Amino acid sequence: MMGGTIVLDSTEGVGSTFSFVLTLPTVPSALAPTAAAGPAPLEPQRVLIVDDNPRAGALMVRMVQALGWEAELAESGPRALERITHQHAQSPQQFVFPLIVMDWQMPQMDGWEAARQLRQFAAQHQLAPPMVIM
Repeated sequence: MMGGTIVLDSTEGVGSTFSFVLTLPTVPSALAPTAAAGPAPLEPQRVLIVDDNPRAGALMVRMVQALGWEAELAESGPRALERITHQHAQSPQQFVFPLIVMDWQMPQMDGWEAARQLRQFAAQHQLAPPMVIM
C-alpha cells in the first residue's frame, strides 16, 4: 500500500527472517534550520544515578552523558548516602551533585527511603538537591 516490498525467508526448524524496504519522502521544513530551534542547552551538570540494576544504571549514565553532563552510578540507596556524605566531608561548601536520579524499587533500601534520608542529610547541611524518582 505504501509502494514498498516485504521479504520472508523461512526454513523449517531454523527460523524466519522478515525484512522490508520502504521509500519515504523527506520533509523539507524539518531539515531547514530555524531561528527558534528550541530552548537553550542546559548548563553541564553532575548527576548521581542510583539504581541497583546494572543495565538500567549504565543506560541512565549514557543518557546523562549524551547531554554532555557527568554521571556517577551508585548501586544502592546506602551507597548513594555514602557518596554524598563523603563528597560533603571533602567539599562542604559545594554540593557536587545538583541532581539525583533514583530508582524507587531497590532491595535493602528502596528509593523512597533513600530519598528521605538524603533529604534529611541535605536539610541538616543547607543543601537542596532536586531528586527524580523513577
